[in-house]
Amino acid sequence: MKDTHMTAPEKIEKLLFVLAIAFCWSYKLGMIKDAEEAIPKKAHGRLSKSLFRLGLDWLRSVILSIEKKVDEFRKILKILTDCRLIC
Repeated sequence: MKDTHMTAPEKIEKLLFVLAIAFCWSYKLGMIKDAEEAIPKKAHGRLSKSLFRLGLDWLRSVILSIEKKVDEFRKILKILTDCRLIC
């Protein structure tokens, strides 16, 4: 947030709105990926990756190679648009 150098309250509000949507979308995608294949636990009992990180990695991989993963992008876009599935 600090690096954006934003001072206009309306712009900060829009940025927070987009960040909130991205967080919820990534978290939900992580939950879906975890249901497909459980995240391994480390020796101390914590997950090796957070649900958010797992979902963010999936979202990033799809967006960066969208021309090869159009069907997968449609799938994760449907997850975003399905209001019942958001956080």
